Amino acid sequence: MDVAGAAMQTFVKKVVATTCIKMVNVAAFTLFSYDYLLTLGMEVKHVWPGAWTPVKIVYLLQRYLPFIDTLLLEAQISFAQNLTLKTCTILSNVGRSMVFVGLASSEILLAIRVWAVWNKNELLSIFLPVAFAACFLPHIPILYFFLTSIQFGVAPWPLFGCFAVSANPIIFVNFVLLLVWDTLVLILMLIPAYKAYHDRGYSALYHIIYSQGKPS
Repeated sequence: MDVAGAAMQTFVKKVVATTCIKMVNVAAFTLFSYDYLLTLGMEVKHVWPGAWTPVKIVYLLQRYLPFIDTLLLEAQISFAQNLTLKTCTILSNVGRSMVFVGLASSEILLAIRVWAVWNKNELLSIFLPVAFAACFLPHIPILYFFLTSIQFGVAPWPLFGCFAVSANPIIFVNFVLLLVWDTLVLILMLIPAYKAYHDRGYSALYHIIYSQGKPS
């Protein structure tokens, strides 16, 4: 294959990959919107009237950030017309950083649920923050290196949005760390779940904690 043919093949692969990412983003936001509408009634009833606490702030942060980083910024990145390369870089940096903040906020809520299920165990009061820091603090420099490595090119056609042509694959480390953390959280939830089900069966409290979150 000649140089021109190889370059064209690489270009087509990048276009296909970028298009797939856009489709996944649209599907993700559709699912998020559906979930938001399903639980909005409970949120209005149980969360909005309550006192402002750190947990409530974290909840609302992770609840509403996707409307900004996905609906506004990601929509611009994916479908806007005539974006400059500098604009694409700014949108990408801000959007991906907000996604990290929202993700970390969601995982903090999961950690609080685990802590509550374990009856605020003293050992977990130390272990969970340490484990969270070990899994999520590395995200920050890794995300920085990833974002600064992204190179955008000229979009192949109008309404294509931003066209990333290269990036450092180091971001996969963040997904590995996230997998480790979520596996740990899952194990810590399954242990008391098994004990509760074995001792008391499928009680109303069991349903509240493991289906809807910790009781208020």
